[in-house]
Amino acid sequence: MIGQDQSEIEPTQRENIFQSRCKINKWVCSLIIDGGSSTNVASTRLVEKLSLETIPHAKPYKLAWIGKEGEIDVNKQVLINFSIGSYKDEVLCDVVPMEVTHILLGRPWQFDKQTLHDGHTNQYIFFINGKKTTLLPLSPQEVNKDRNIIRKDKEEKQKGQAFTKVLLAYKKNLPKQDVHYLSFSSQAKKEGPQNKQERKSSLENKDGLTKARGNTLRKDGTRTKKREAQILPQIKSSSISTKASRICGQILSKEGRMMKD
Repeated sequence: MIGQDQSEIEPTQRENIFQSRCKINKWVCSLIIDGGSSTNVASTRLVEKLSLETIPHAKPYKLAWIGKEGEIDVNKQVLINFSIGSYKDEVLCDVVPMEVTHILLGRPWQFDKQTLHDGHTNQYIFFINGKKTTLLPLSPQEVNKDRNIIRKDKEEKQKGQAFTKVLLAYKKNLPKQDVHYLSFSSQAKKEGPQNKQERKSSLENKDGLTKARGNTLRKDGTRTKKREAQILPQIKSSSISTKASRICGQILSKEGRMMKD
C-alpha cells in the first residue's frame, strides 16, 4: 500500500477524485489521477519552477477547458520523472497552464499501466513486473491543505505581475527627464567609473549645473575675497576719506556680483 493507511480511508472519498503527492527532483508536488482526461498534463508553473526541459509537441492542438485563458495552444511536452513512495515512473506530459494541480495522469497513464480503480476506496491498483502496487488517495483535509498551498502560490504570482504592471505604467507616465534619471541609477552599476562620470556630466549639462560652472563660481568668489583682503587694509591704513572707502567697497561688491553672474 502506497499513500494513506487503509484504516484512515474515509467515506468522504465518495465525492473525491484521486489526489495524492509525488516527488519530482526532491520537490513535493500535487498529483491527480483522472480518467476523464485524454492526456497526461504537467502545469506550466511546475515546468518553470523546476526548470524542466521541454520538447516540441508531436501533434500540437488547442485546448479550451483549463483555466480562464480561453482557447490555448498546446505545443510543448515534458518528460516527468516522479515517485510516490517506492513507486517510480516516467511519464510524457503535455505542458498546460493548469492551476488545480501540478501533474494530472489521464487515460494514457491508466491504459499503459492497466490500472484498476476501486470506486469505493478510491484506490488505484496495477502490477509492475508481477508485483502489485496500490496507490491510496489523500484525505479531504490533506487535499484542502494542498489546494491552499497552490492558491497562495498563484496569488503571489498574480501580485508580482500586478506590481510589474504598475511599475511599467508609472515609468510610462513619468516625464522623459525623470525616466532618464531612473535609467541612469539602474545602469550605474553596470558602467565603469569613466562612463558613469561622462553620463553624470551629461545630465548636469542638461540642467545647467555643470561642474565647470560650479568651479568657475568658486574660483571667482575666492578671487574676490582675496582682492578684498588685499585692498581693504590698504584703504584703512591710508589717509583716504570715509566716503572714498565706501566707494571702493561698493566697487568690490559690484565686481563680485558681476563675476557670479
